[in-house]
Amino acid sequence: MFDSKYHETTLDMWTEEGGHVVVLLTDSGLWQQVLSFVQPLHASHIPIWQNIVIVTAHKPPMSLKDMINGCIWVYSGLNNSETLMKAGVKTADKVVVFSGRPSSIEVLNMDQKTLLTINYVE
Repeated sequence: MFDSKYHETTLDMWTEEGGHVVVLLTDSGLWQQVLSFVQPLHASHIPIWQNIVIVTAHKPPMSLKDMINGCIWVYSGLNNSETLMKAGVKTADKVVVFSGRPSSIEVLNMDQKTLLTINYVE
């Protein structure tokens, strides 16, 4: 679930204090989006970095973890309420969800809703 006991202990402190950001990843192919989200929050000109917890069912590439400092990674599925509580969603300042591409069925449903709306307006 964690990279080390140190990370688990640190996460416990962060969740007790609150004010951190929880990032939930629903898919494994979102590494570039995570990097684009975290880097500005941990830029060198920012005097105080906000604590960030990243929850994912998939371990990220080591190269990504090397580029992102000051984050705690929690490896578990998002459908587990224990995981969400451990990540501190109750005390978080913000919870951000990154979702992958919609499935073809979801895309079809989006089109159907649009068509129904257009027909209703006409």
